[in-house]
Amino acid sequence: MDAQTKKTLYAAGKIALKALKILWIPAVLFLAFLIGSYIGYQFMSDTSGSDVFKAETWQAFWEQLKSMRNPYVN
Repeated sequence: MDAQTKKTLYAAGKIALKALKILWIPAVLFLAFLIGSYIGYQFMSDTSGSDVFKAETWQAFWEQLKSMRNPYVN
């Protein structure tokens, strides 16, 4: 390996390390959100926790939130 290739690999490694340092926090937070949603939905609804990943569940959730927004408007 010549010196130029080593420099390029070193620079690429530094960029990859910097990207990992920036992206690991959002990745851990997203994973914690998924695990917390699974566990919380399982205990609150007494159904399978995997139901939290279904679109119908979230659609019902948003409809309930919208109905609470202004209860005096028909």
